[in-house]
Amino acid sequence: MPNPGSSKNELFVVDLNGKLTQLTNLEKYFPNEEIGNLSWSSNSRYIAFWMLPDFNDMSTSHLLLTDITTKETTDFCIPGTQGIGNVPDFDYGRLPAPKWSLDNRYLAFTSLTNEGTIQTVIVDVVEKTAYLISKVMRLEGWTIGQP
Repeated sequence: MPNPGSSKNELFVVDLNGKLTQLTNLEKYFPNEEIGNLSWSSNSRYIAFWMLPDFNDMSTSHLLLTDITTKETTDFCIPGTQGIGNVPDFDYGRLPAPKWSLDNRYLAFTSLTNEGTIQTVIVDVVEKTAYLISKVMRLEGWTIGQP
């Protein structure tokens, strides 16, 4: 990971004509943030990713979602999904990228509880709500059906 202040951790897109457009402005709110483990929706409208708000504090992570159309970024700071600093030798980069449902409405991910156990959460992108599915199982992927 780069040192805080040594690079700008933002999302950008480049169109077919080479025009660069900045999608996020995280640095405005989190000057020492680090982002990673991006996951594009299959319809290319959304990018889900993990953000570490403070590069110097590995104990809090956030799941963020950027809408390419509106350029709106939603921070899903879900209680209990942080705590990665409590796990010995845990690497922030190992947080699994979120997985999209086939219709791009739901986003599922596995993270750690404050106690260091695995939990699975599903986010409804349209309603902007999150649901704890399990406190003991890890997400492997979606089936054909929806939740």
